[in-house]
Amino acid sequence: MLKKIPIILFICGSCLFADTNSPGRGWLQYEDEPSSSQKPIDTKKVSEKDILLAILKEQQKQTSIQLEILKILKVTNDLPEMIEVNGKKCLSNSSVDCFKMPITKDAARIPVMKQWLENPTVENALAYYKWQSKYLNQIFDVGYSLEFASKSTAPLMGIIPTYTNTNTREAEDQREVYIWDSVIKKLSKNMEINILIGKTTGFDVDRATRIFDIYDKYKSVGVKIKFVFENQESLNTFANFNKTAPSEIYGQRWSQIPASDKVISPNSFKIKGISVYATPMYLLKYNDMAKNIHFNQILGVGKDDLEVIFKATYRALILFKAIKPTDISGVKADGVNLKYMIDELNQRTWINDPDGKERGKIFRELLEKEINREK
Repeated sequence: MLKKIPIILFICGSCLFADTNSPGRGWLQYEDEPSSSQKPIDTKKVSEKDILLAILKEQQKQTSIQLEILKILKVTNDLPEMIEVNGKKCLSNSSVDCFKMPITKDAARIPVMKQWLENPTVENALAYYKWQSKYLNQIFDVGYSLEFASKSTAPLMGIIPTYTNTNTREAEDQREVYIWDSVIKKLSKNMEINILIGKTTGFDVDRATRIFDIYDKYKSVGVKIKFVFENQESLNTFANFNKTAPSEIYGQRWSQIPASDKVISPNSFKIKGISVYATPMYLLKYNDMAKNIHFNQILGVGKDDLEVIFKATYRALILFKAIKPTDISGVKADGVNLKYMIDELNQRTWINDPDGKERGKIFRELLEKEINREK
């Protein structure tokens, strides 16, 4: 077999360095003439030995690269290896007697950390401490720059900027009022929410007032919302539980809901892509014909309350591009903040402070004027 190798190499060499000017010979046949910058290979000066040496050199180069890659992989993946401990060879970290400090991927990329972990002397610790301090200072600079950048432009996300807030929930509450009045109410004509009832009675009737709270809130901003049952039996079951509940409020709340918002619709439980696995399930149907935005999305299930359904609503509107994240930015709620200030003035008694009462009246008029200007 070994005697055949020179013959094979000779054939390959003849093919690689074929005469390109002779049609039908070799593999390197091109229609275009070789570039003038390329020096033609003198095949007469290339021997089989030269070819073998060239191949050997390339193999050595590739082997070196592969060994380097293997070395990196062993370190970054912390692969076990045979080591010698107290004169005995063993697999690293296979037992307490064969301990070797594991090196994390971060340490593998940071020599000063790796050296400290493997040899925790005071000198190595100091070297790492100095490096770490420089690194953390850089990280702090990154944070500082981002903070200042965020104050150099209007918010580009649906957040509550720190400069709109105090140590209370006031800014969050004000943004919530804004979203209800200026976002959801504005889009209410495109929205319909079905409260699917009847799959899991234990969740349906446990403190059902939370369901009524959700119904009332969305109804108040113009969203079409209704209770949907798969059949008459599930409707009767839900109704009877509320009518006979120990607290009369359940029956009262249920009776206040018009019959038109209590519907039986088996098909509503068979919407493509929606699995009604538990109830109550709050299903948002959104259809904006003008912008061609249409989607169905589950907002909440089971014991999810108004806050959960509310947040899911504006997140769905953002996800499906009905609104932009900036549409719910806390900065938008400045008008709500003006109303909060008016409410605060109205709640003051001004006892023994006639001058303050007069100034408060003027101040309130200015606030009301500003609110009307922003409309």
